Amino acid sequence: MRRDSRYSGGWGQSFEDAIYINCDNTEDGIAAEYEYIENMFEELEISYTVRRQELNHLEDGRSFDVITLELIDKTEVNIYFEVSNFYGR
Repeated sequence: MRRDSRYSGGWGQSFEDAIYINCDNTEDGIAAEYEYIENMFEELEISYTVRRQELNHLEDGRSFDVITLELIDKTEVNIYFEVSNFYGR
């Protein structure tokens, strides 16, 4: 899945390790976030529910979406996406 040119950066475990979304508009960028999650968890054969999506603006000017998932065992996982490239476009 990481071969898709829309994605670069880290593995999405923190702001510093965020997945960078290479899209140029908000609609495509958000769709890419959810497609990434769907593909990743489908490959791992893990069921999940999206619990929330939160936009964060850091002091350095970058913007991130943090998507919180609840896994089948009720644990929560945050996936971090840097959205500075497309946020608000």
